[in-house]
Amino acid sequence: MSELKVPKLLILFSMLYLTIMLTGVIVLNKTIMVFSYPVTATALISPLWFIMGDIIAEIYGFKIARKIFYSAVACQWIYVTAGTYLIHMHSPENWHYQLYYNYVFSGLFRLNFSMLIAIIIAGNFNIYFITRWKFLLKGKYFWLRSMGASGGCEILYTLLASFFVFVGTLSWPNLISFTLLALMLKIIYTIILVYPANYITFLVKKYAGIDVYDNNIINPFKSFYK
Repeated sequence: MSELKVPKLLILFSMLYLTIMLTGVIVLNKTIMVFSYPVTATALISPLWFIMGDIIAEIYGFKIARKIFYSAVACQWIYVTAGTYLIHMHSPENWHYQLYYNYVFSGLFRLNFSMLIAIIIAGNFNIYFITRWKFLLKGKYFWLRSMGASGGCEILYTLLASFFVFVGTLSWPNLISFTLLALMLKIIYTIILVYPANYITFLVKKYAGIDVYDNNIINPFKSFYK
């Protein structure tokens, strides 16, 4: 039996994609200060998730990128479900760290359920637009396509996630300021990340022998629902 041929570096990029998603989950309850204003630490992680999705879609194509996306979403839910279940198991009487685990994992299942719509919509749009624009621009201007796809989907993701997660728990003035700060931070971060992502994509294509316009996303419309 011949060995299954896996595209070069695909496993590494898939693991990095999943790692970024799980890191965003674990720091969801962590608040950081930016310009003297509070914002969730996930705001520093989600741009990496979108950029990594752009890189995978650009190098390996629409179909593979979408499969990795849904696989990562499923793994994230397994992680959250398993973590939520395990922290509520009975511990020895002399173990005094339960409160710390409760703080980190408490509410993650509810928060992930609330964010599921935002994740699926924004993640799918990001993969779709980066590949659709690749078709229209004949594989050119990855940095511009990535900035547009990631930046636009970051805005969509942040607005949807803020609405589903924080409406009812924050006042409208606090919710608006919290969301705008997160958006500003993410957009700046995305712009910074686009350029190294462009260079990484070029190097990987050269290493893997992939032509800039020779993969399975020549026309993503044809296989969008397959």
